[in-house]
Amino acid sequence: MKIMISQKKTTKAGIQPMPYQTSSLYNFIASEWYKLIRSRFFHVCILVNAGIAALLDISVKISGDAYAALAERLSGAERANATVGGIIEMVRFSEEGNPVWAAAYSFGSSGLIIGAIFVILFLNMEYKKGTMLILIGRGYSRTKLVLAKIIAAILGLGVIQVITAAAAFLTGIFIWGFPAGTISMIPDMLLAFGCNMVLCVGSLAPAFVLAVLLQNSGEAIGIYVVGDFLLQNAANIGSDYHLISDEAISVLFISGKMAKMSNILDSSPIPWTQMGISVCYLVIAVLICCYLIRKKDLN
Repeated sequence: MKIMISQKKTTKAGIQPMPYQTSSLYNFIASEWYKLIRSRFFHVCILVNAGIAALLDISVKISGDAYAALAERLSGAERANATVGGIIEMVRFSEEGNPVWAAAYSFGSSGLIIGAIFVILFLNMEYKKGTMLILIGRGYSRTKLVLAKIIAAILGLGVIQVITAAAAFLTGIFIWGFPAGTISMIPDMLLAFGCNMVLCVGSLAPAFVLAVLLQNSGEAIGIYVVGDFLLQNAANIGSDYHLISDEAISVLFISGKMAKMSNILDSSPIPWTQMGISVCYLVIAVLICCYLIRKKDLN
């Protein structure tokens, strides 16, 4: 659905353009969604993310089978060390896996990096094409434009995750079939999806800000990736040397909860605190984006 750029009205001076300033936020969102579903990078992100999820399921099965053969030859002490190292856990994933678990696990495994790339490319699409200046010059609300883009991007993230889960589910059927109790795990899968969508959007809040602040996809993606890497390593160092408590790290670095929520073989409690922090991150990011779009000169 396209929004109108301008209306025409007749005056003594002839036909003059009149800025179409009364468009509702819904119309802006519909227009951005139309642009999104027609964009090539959106489909590429879907395919890459779905492919990663499918390959992860296959990797779990192959690695689990190999580790199972190894675990049978381990002594008690060696088995304890293997448990700490995650080998026994991988074996259990391989043996107890099913398509619903595979779909749930894809929510945590489908990377935030793909999501960040998608968000930044989408928000910077108008800058790259030079249409942002045209739209604002014709009377469009800057705030509505950036809000519509953020909402459309969040909806796009949801579509990416759903298709990724479907790919993982189909791969899970090929690997594990339908073991007993599979259907009963669907509510846990849906819960994991809902919680992880909130956590995912909050984790990507810096990507929204970087896209609007820099107006350059390459710079924004680079800073997000490097910044995320540095923060994660700083958190690990802080935890190892007791410079920051594990509780603080768990609350502030909400992406770590995604993998735990995704493992519905060991159902985790709903991370209400982290989800609340995630919503706060998003609200702060939206407010910053609205301020930047109103105050910053557009390139």
